[in-house]
Amino acid sequence: LPLQDGSVATLQRLLTGGSRQQQQQQQQQQQQQLVFVVTEDLELVLVGSQKSLLLDHGLLGPSITAKLSLMASYSSFNLQQLSVQHLVQAFLPLLLPDDWRGKAVVRWDAGTAGDAAEGGNSSEIQGTAAVGVTWEWLQALWQWLGTHKADLQHLQSSSYPLLPLQDGKLGQLSPLSASAVVAPGAENWPSGLSEVLQKLGVHVLDTASFELPVDVLLQLCVQKPSGPGVATAICCAMGWQPSAEQQQPPGVDLSLGEAKMLRGFLLQQHWFTAHAAEGNSPQQQSLTQLILAAQRLPIYELANPNSLKQLKPQQQLEFEGSGSGSSNFTVAIEPGCCLAPAGVHHPALDSRFLLATGDQQAAVMVKHLGVLQPTAAQVYREVLLPQLEQMAPDVRDAAMLRMLQALPELQQQDRNFGKLLMQTKFIPNALGKLHTPSELYDPRVPELVALLDPDTCFPGPAFCTDGLGPSTTQSQAETGSDDGNGGFSSLGALQQLGLRSTADLGTLVMAAKFVERTAKEGDEDMAVARGKALLSYLDSEAERLVGRHTAITSAAAAAVAAATQEGNTSSRANKQRLKQQRPGQ
Repeated sequence: LPLQDGSVATLQRLLTGGSRQQQQQQQQQQQQQLVFVVTEDLELVLVGSQKSLLLDHGLLGPSITAKLSLMASYSSFNLQQLSVQHLVQAFLPLLLPDDWRGKAVVRWDAGTAGDAAEGGNSSEIQGTAAVGVTWEWLQALWQWLGTHKADLQHLQSSSYPLLPLQDGKLGQLSPLSASAVVAPGAENWPSGLSEVLQKLGVHVLDTASFELPVDVLLQLCVQKPSGPGVATAICCAMGWQPSAEQQQPPGVDLSLGEAKMLRGFLLQQHWFTAHAAEGNSPQQQSLTQLILAAQRLPIYELANPNSLKQLKPQQQLEFEGSGSGSSNFTVAIEPGCCLAPAGVHHPALDSRFLLATGDQQAAVMVKHLGVLQPTAAQVYREVLLPQLEQMAPDVRDAAMLRMLQALPELQQQDRNFGKLLMQTKFIPNALGKLHTPSELYDPRVPELVALLDPDTCFPGPAFCTDGLGPSTTQSQAETGSDDGNGGFSSLGALQQLGLRSTADLGTLVMAAKFVERTAKEGDEDMAVARGKALLSYLDSEAERLVGRHTAITSAAAAAVAAATQEGNTSSRANKQRLKQQRPGQ
């Protein structure tokens, strides 16, 4: 048999039979003696450089070549037609660099000599010089493989990376269960998603530069461009397993926009409903991978980005060392995470509370990812109100104002919420000390403003709004300054919770002590003015105050008398019954 390099080979019948060891020895010997009939253009592009293995059909002519090609189709002689298996076993070791063998991914630049490997044990190396491995060669390879789809699994057994990937890389045809390669989508594939996936170690199939048999690759070694497919590729790239304990989020720096994009793609409702199935079906496994990736990826926005700054120093170091999230503080889902409810001031929340983009995304997070969805009333009752003393004053005041503004909705969520607020010290005075509403007075009442200490007896300035703007006195409220509250009256809400609008004897005693303290501090003019106001109020309200005191005293005396009368009547009745029970009476 004349070969294209000018040498000749002997036509031999392939031996069969014997023991397994003998068959393996025969196969190795025959492999070294194989001659291939290659006449098609694509095949010549692929293996035409290996002339020592190719029949010289130009020398033999069309007639003899056709007869030998027919003989080769029977596979009974060492004269063979090119197949995927022959390509893998006989040609790829001669065509591809040795340091590509066994590598999961290589960087490849068509038409240029390669560089040294990035690392001896690295699964991703720079391409080395490969004679004939050009873009044209790879294109011809995949066009030819497209006509041999049934035998494509033989290429998967090769240890060479030949799958074209975006960003100038080639990857191995790994089994689908371990593949971190995903095919790009068309309609539902957001712009920029491929770049985000590459940051996570996922490779995207290069369908734009090469003609690939995508339908077969999706069954063999490439993930589908769907939520479950992308999630499976991410889990393979990260080495995540459903049975393993949750690891720290990967050290990936995603921008806020990238995190939103990936979250929006993965948390589409139809991905979860379409793959919901019982048992260990492929659909259920896909859903498991989707949930796993969606929980562990740091793609969720904190309702309060500053909450991580409030962590203890050791916790901050652990967070920064994990590399999770970016400067925007996107985080993964941890046990106990909650959705931030409407009606709550987000800067007051801690790092448990996350944001969702839309109701559909929130529903997926709650139903499938284990995120809790407390009501605003629950958050105030269980989280914010118990921690008021630890909050920064401006954050605390803003949170409490937001709570008062949402008070009607909160009382619908929790019937006892109003009673809770009546007993909770959440309103600061001008000095910042917290009080219950019933411990403070309404600054809209001029008489009370004239009598009492403005620093200790009234709500702080932030809470002195009456639908007009911040005010501490009636005269300021009359200015009509608008602070953008849309008519909301914090004082009106506090009045419903017990804010005092009238004075009693205890109030007057407090006013008298304030006058005394003012005089001792040296402000005699103010002390005189306050004293006159107190005496004037006593003169005008004496009848009401004394009458109320007399009424209270009379009611108490009547109650005592009634109790005494009832006790005497009960005693006489008991004595009468004892007399009736004596023997002989």
